[in-house]
Amino acid sequence: MAGRTLLHLTRDGLAWHPQPPSDATPPQRFSPTHDGLARFAEHLAQHPTLRFTLLVDVPDEFFTVEPLPKLSAGDRRALLARRRERLAHETPYFTEAPLPALAGDAPADDCLFASLVRPDQLKPWLDALRHANAALTGIHSAPFAALPLLRHLPPPPGPAQARLVASLGPAGLRVSCYTGPHLRFSRLTPAEPHAWHTHVQELLRTRQHLASQRLLPRETPLQLLFIAPQAAHGAIRQLAPPDLDCVDLAALARACGAPEPPDADLTPLLHRTLARHRRIPSIHTPGLQRQHTLRRAGTALILGAALFASAAGVVAYGTLDATQTTRQDIDRLRQHIANAERAIAQAQAAIPPTPMPPERIHAAHQRLPQLLAGSQPTAALHAISRALTRFPQVSLTRLDWSFDPHDTHTAPRLDLRLDLPDASPDLADAFTQALREQTRATVSPIDGDTLDTDAPRQRLGLRLTFDTPPR
Repeated sequence: MAGRTLLHLTRDGLAWHPQPPSDATPPQRFSPTHDGLARFAEHLAQHPTLRFTLLVDVPDEFFTVEPLPKLSAGDRRALLARRRERLAHETPYFTEAPLPALAGDAPADDCLFASLVRPDQLKPWLDALRHANAALTGIHSAPFAALPLLRHLPPPPGPAQARLVASLGPAGLRVSCYTGPHLRFSRLTPAEPHAWHTHVQELLRTRQHLASQRLLPRETPLQLLFIAPQAAHGAIRQLAPPDLDCVDLAALARACGAPEPPDADLTPLLHRTLARHRRIPSIHTPGLQRQHTLRRAGTALILGAALFASAAGVVAYGTLDATQTTRQDIDRLRQHIANAERAIAQAQAAIPPTPMPPERIHAAHQRLPQLLAGSQPTAALHAISRALTRFPQVSLTRLDWSFDPHDTHTAPRLDLRLDLPDASPDLADAFTQALREQTRATVSPIDGDTLDTDAPRQRLGLRLTFDTPPR
């Protein structure tokens, strides 16, 4: 692979493929366990000069197409930068690719964002590569690696040139939707190699998903293709609808100039496309591009220094001096970072503890909704109003309410001052009973107030005590 070693990551682990491929030397496989990562680190230490390309073929990949309005080049770059920043908060590993609008009168173009929703699948392997100071030239997703194969497939119908392509690999069945030379959607599901009925059903379910999610315009002609060995075409056509075409995997390999795969696995062709094509979209990885650029700059610097050293010793001395200055700058930067980390640690250690235990703070916070519920006597006032409506001859002259915040029930207490037209005990008893029915509270006289039978109009004080906040 032009001096590059291929690493193939699936859900089951990482495969180290020798270059050039050889049947006599099978790939080294490393499981995603502590022992597997340790073996991978040891293998990296034994090959310090190799350059690697990583092919990611996992099902936990999310595809979204976002419209891009017609903007100037600067505004569009700023808009894409904001969307990249938003996506980076969810996962640091994503790919973006511009998409032309499918409709001729569309007000905007589209941009495809493909992100790995489980970064922990990729991070341990990248950490091992960084720790070994290995040269990683790029990380690529499997559906993007298949883009160069599209020109060897039968042409799709319709102006949108939409096609749905299914193929098998070590990770399972992958179904991808392409429009022209662009990827729009892909799905990977674990599958048995020869379960053709299951494969066809998954292809048809993906077509239904595209229609239900409106990932393609209505009435778009969609070509269905299944890349499989010639021996499996009969079984596939028996289970598939008439509009599904089979593509011979061996013929596709010959068209690409690759050896025929021994089985239904499309992976050898993906490896060849990564070796032959440089413009395949890659997965954004924090620090990888800068590291790769620094490596290329360092390599160019060494070659340039060697050429200039053969021509003039003065130029070689200047290059060496610049290299030493760069190293000194790097050392100073590392020292600055270490000092900043120590300052942050000291500041965090100096933060005082909370004045109260966390358990007490949580209990007070849980108590707050109860206090808020008890401090709102609206329901009790409505109930008293209904009781007064039944007795228009009774006048309310004053109303006081309060509640005890230390009470576990936080129920309000209301004191009523009422004017009665006469000293009739029956009227007072009837009104008191109506209050009990409407409010469901305990009603008792205040300060021993009683009716004065000698006065023409008497005052009555009543206290309403609630066991629970009224509703």
